[in-house]
Amino acid sequence: MSKELTEALETVAEASNELVKAIANLQSCLQQISKEDPSPEWMTLKEAVPKIGLTIRQMRDRINDGRWKHGKHYINVSDGAPRYRVNCRAIDNIQALPPEKRKYR
Repeated sequence: MSKELTEALETVAEASNELVKAIANLQSCLQQISKEDPSPEWMTLKEAVPKIGLTIRQMRDRINDGRWKHGKHYINVSDGAPRYRVNCRAIDNIQALPPEKRKYR
């Protein structure tokens, strides 16, 4: 193997190691951020549409058929006809999983 090729491979290996360290650092930072802000991010159904990628009808279906748990995934903030707010963080967490691994309750 030529000297240039050997040096190039060593450079790539060093860069790869640095990338692995940077990814580990990023994961650590993200975990710290999630620990610092554990409060739910409650939004109206209309506000949540672009954030979680479901239509209002799909969200209402999940509420009505029991896939989403009251107090964890949604709350009703009205005294009369239902007016829901959803916890986008909790919903994002379950939607990030493959469908066969999702446990809503």
